[in-house]
Amino acid sequence: MIKVLLEIAAGGAGLRASYLWYKASIVQIAPGDGINSGCSQTQQSSWINATMMSVAESSGLNAKAARWSVVAVMLGTVYNLFS
Repeated sequence: MIKVLLEIAAGGAGLRASYLWYKASIVQIAPGDGINSGCSQTQQSSWINATMMSVAESSGLNAKAARWSVVAVMLGTVYNLFS
């Protein structure tokens, strides 16, 4: 019974990591209202700010995915020890 639970937990953790990596890969850059201003400096600042926010969101999702991958590997290892 423990082996089955470990196997299911490892699979679930792996799927969670996959989902988070997918979400990290589709983060969009959204410059917001500043992009419509007539000032080129404001437009450029909007793009830079939006890019930095997107990178921060994507890297946060990547970090979570990496932690879930560690959990999946550890659970898989424990499962193999019981086999």
